[in-house]
Amino acid sequence: MIINAQAFNASSRDAWHIDMVLDDFQGRKAIDVIAKTRPIIILDEPQKLGGDKTQGKLKTFNSLFLMSFSATHKRQNNLIYVLDALERYNKNCKKG
Repeated sequence: MIINAQAFNASSRDAWHIDMVLDDFQGRKAIDVIAKTRPIIILDEPQKLGGDKTQGKLKTFNSLFLMSFSATHKRQNNLIYVLDALERYNKNCKKG
């Protein structure tokens, strides 16, 4: 599933379909079905998703774990890998 930040911050009930009871999910909310799968969430540019409302919505996914992918983390938690400018240059990585 791919979802954007605007979907997290939607204000009208119709805009946030994931919280609606749908026939496609046998009368359950889509978020409840997704949460049962314990998804792995990968956030691109998480510093743009730091608001309380967005963070609250992310918790409803009941994710197994959450990974943040960014060049400009404001806060680092359980850092796995850093690719700095010098290493990127030495590895001949292209920014794309």
